[in-house]
Amino acid sequence: MNEFLNLTIKVITIDLFIGYGLFTLVWLRTSIIKGQSGPIETLDIKASKFIRFVGVIYFICIVTIIIISLVTVDDYEIRWYPLLQVVVWTTMTQFIMIEKVRRNKIVRLVFAILFLISFEIFVIVVTSIHRDYSSGGLFSELSTIDVIIGLTSKTVVFCILTMVYSFVIGQVKRMRAV
Repeated sequence: MNEFLNLTIKVITIDLFIGYGLFTLVWLRTSIIKGQSGPIETLDIKASKFIRFVGVIYFICIVTIIIISLVTVDDYEIRWYPLLQVVVWTTMTQFIMIEKVRRNKIVRLVFAILFLISFEIFVIVVTSIHRDYSSGGLFSELSTIDVIIGLTSKTVVFCILTMVYSFVIGQVKRMRAV
């Protein structure tokens, strides 16, 4: 059970939250150039609903892991600092559905940065810079095209999952109406 929950959390944080952060950057660029109308705005509304749903699933998984650990491990101690990231991500996913928050470009830019750079990544980068650590092998195996393809694929996968979520919710609503 713990392995499944940990895998679910990794998929949510690595694929969906980062995908939403990248999608938000695309949305910001498009909305600045073309305005807030058209298909990108419709996709943004659907993506906001999807990320809100994902945020609830993420929070439920974290709480379940904590409860299982408290029950099964005798000396389990809860530390607050890992939970800070959970609170930030869960709060952001729920605030995104507020219309003024969703349309505010500055808030969305901050949210995108917070989705893209977790506290763990931030600490690693700051520590690396502070210690003048320069690893020759950190990005030596990745070319620019690899990074572009990786970021583009994360954004496309997120958009596809958003459309699947929207389709499933639409089908459920139709079935309830009948």
